[in-house]
Amino acid sequence: MEKIEKKKMSILVPTDFSDTCENAIRHAVIYSKSFDGSIYILHDLDGGDKSSKTITDDDETDSFFSDVKSQALDLINALSKTFPDVHIIPVVRKGDIFTEINAVAEEFDVDLIVLGTHGKKGFQKIVGSYALKVIDSTKVSVIVVQDDAVIEGFNNIVFPININVEDRQKAESAILLARETGAMIHLFPKVETIAANKTKVTNVVRQLKAFFDKYSVSSIVVDNKDTSGSFEDQIIKYSLTINADLILILSDPSSHFPLLRNKEEDLMFNSSLIPVMCVNERKFKSSKFSIIG
Repeated sequence: MEKIEKKKMSILVPTDFSDTCENAIRHAVIYSKSFDGSIYILHDLDGGDKSSKTITDDDETDSFFSDVKSQALDLINALSKTFPDVHIIPVVRKGDIFTEINAVAEEFDVDLIVLGTHGKKGFQKIVGSYALKVIDSTKVSVIVVQDDAVIEGFNNIVFPININVEDRQKAESAILLARETGAMIHLFPKVETIAANKTKVTNVVRQLKAFFDKYSVSSIVVDNKDTSGSFEDQIIKYSLTINADLILILSDPSSHFPLLRNKEEDLMFNSSLIPVMCVNERKFKSSKFSIIG
């Protein structure tokens, strides 16, 4: 059996103290328990929140910032009492929320960001979702958690596969999750009718299955024959049949345009509220959990 060097995983959760963000924190607690790591809870004072008024140029004084920061720290520290068996570290910053999330992720060298979202609604449909902007701005893998999404642990992780050979980049993340949680990886291939594409998918599936076997990770290849709807629809449909805890996808920032439909968002904001982990294709950050051998 090949070895995986285990180090503690650090997780970053941005919060505006809404119920949605609290739900994301609960998910981070589940992940953290599996990896014996720390959770950095970030509150951005310029992001607008429920704990204080928004800072403006007129009231942006040292005294005001200190008072608001103190309020935010109190709220975050209160969470530590709710989850006493998890190491929670409060972080309060002031600035553009997207910039601050990335800056904090790099400063503390976090391994994962858990992001709570209401989904892509209203004006976000035009200007692009908050979640997608965060994913595009960081090298770290991001788990998107929607309102009311429930998780009690990891049992089943869906791993979609198409002709994009870069899907292999998701393999290390899948191994790390599965090895520590005991989850089953479901390799879900896209049905291809063109012979050349069918061969590509078959080859990628075979290589990934061998890779997971090499590291003693439980995995199965789904005999997908569904050709109805989009591939994203098929993924969600299958995920529901196995009660999936997570869908693992590759996100390509170069393909994201505000006025166009992005396929990743069809999965991230699925109506079934299944959490989705996005590995950034262009800025992929190798995990601290080194695969040796």
